[in-house]
Amino acid sequence: MTTDEPLPEVWTEKVVVGRLREGLSDIPGGEMMSGQGGANAFGPADWGLVGRQRFQYGDFRFETERLVAVVEIDTAGGVTNLVKYWPYLAARPDAVAGRRFLIAHVFASASANDYISHLRLWDFVAERMRDDLAKFGLAYPTDWEARRFVGRDVALSVKETVAFIREALE
Repeated sequence: MTTDEPLPEVWTEKVVVGRLREGLSDIPGGEMMSGQGGANAFGPADWGLVGRQRFQYGDFRFETERLVAVVEIDTAGGVTNLVKYWPYLAARPDAVAGRRFLIAHVFASASANDYISHLRLWDFVAERMRDDLAKFGLAYPTDWEARRFVGRDVALSVKETVAFIREALE
């Protein structure tokens, strides 16, 4: 595959979300959300965001009494879908009180060299988030955790993401 060829169809968001739903469907009390509607949007309260100005609350979100897990699905490296949770968590550490907050980021990759600089930047930002959010009383990884999954095999990335969410419930 060359860089100008389209990604395989299995990397569409719809397919990945469907597989995540299948992988988590047997967990009692789990609520699954996706899409760009108002029920799946958030913004830090003091930013004054309304309607579509707000952030999408994950391409896929899974919630239980003990857990909030957001999954971001991207075909390129980038940090926006990680960093948008930083001010949210910093402004509302009570949002995760009693529930663990997971950020899973699934990146499509056509080769081992794809988006290395962007993935390194993602790791750098995640480390800074850990340090900063600790100042607000949010311990990593007990209160919140961010992990990225990178690969060409969507089935494997979904399997790893589902395992990450399931492990958090144990």
